[in-house]
Amino acid sequence: MSDNDRTSKKGATSEVYARDDFDPELQTPDSLAPRGAAPTIAKEDPGSWIPSTPDGSTHASETNDDEKAITNFDYGWRPWKVVIGCFCLIVPTYGLLSSIGLFQTEWEQNQLSGYSKSEISWIISIFGFFGCFFAAPCGILYDRYGPRLLLLVGSTIYVASFIGLAFSTTYGQFMACFIVAGMSAAAPTTVAFTVVSQWFKVREGLATGCVTVGSAIGGIFFSLVLQELFRDYEWRTGILILAGIIMAFMTIGNLLVERNESQPTGAETEGGWDFSELREMSKSPKFWLICVSIFAYEMVLFSQWGSIPSYAVSTNFGDKQFYLMMTYNL
Repeated sequence: MSDNDRTSKKGATSEVYARDDFDPELQTPDSLAPRGAAPTIAKEDPGSWIPSTPDGSTHASETNDDEKAITNFDYGWRPWKVVIGCFCLIVPTYGLLSSIGLFQTEWEQNQLSGYSKSEISWIISIFGFFGCFFAAPCGILYDRYGPRLLLLVGSTIYVASFIGLAFSTTYGQFMACFIVAGMSAAAPTTVAFTVVSQWFKVREGLATGCVTVGSAIGGIFFSLVLQELFRDYEWRTGILILAGIIMAFMTIGNLLVERNESQPTGAETEGGWDFSELREMSKSPKFWLICVSIFAYEMVLFSQWGSIPSYAVSTNFGDKQFYLMMTYNL
């Protein structure tokens, strides 16, 4: 090969290096790049980075498992912890309500003996009414802020109302304490029956049933407790012991109940009230049939809670009223 040819090829190679239109950002395959040119690096979308272990495997499977642990709690220990906490909230609220008629007979024979049965029955009736009526606003607060603050405030006021009941001596004081107790009881009961659905999908019916049975067990438990308290202690001491028992149940409930963080609260979602579905349901005869059926069932249930002890006393079975209430709650 002549010197002129070598010179011309060398010059051509130099021209390749000296090209002004060479774009280093251009994604050119290395096989097409001139000899001696630096290899180009293609720019790629980083996407989602998945770390790898020293043996070369990725953590993708572990990440998927974590996501399942957040969204599917049917088989973990945390949902059943919540069930136990909700059970402890129902026992001193609906459980005590199941034996509320025992207060009426105690007042008829002692503290409020100068009042008629119908006047005394208003006290326990207003307790049950407010406990159910204020469930609606408590549900709104639950959707908006979650259960923690609502449960803490409601439980504290509920226990305080029974402490005040222990120091009550007049009709107005008894009525005021039971009004406050009924209003505050709506908070823990609403939380107990609502938070379970956030932790269960497959076994939601079983979990809700375990919480609901706290009402029956509480009715049996407090029927026996009130029998001992009314018989062996004076009014103030007995009700203070009752308040301590209620506080113990409420404390356990507050410690165990928590919100499923994977479920957003109303404060984290956009949009206002939508009553379109309610309007559609109201057009269905089945909807009204269910409403009337539930209303009739609850009316019979609540009326018997208050009337059985009073009826037992009027028929000279006053010493058996506690066992009658216990049997009724079965």
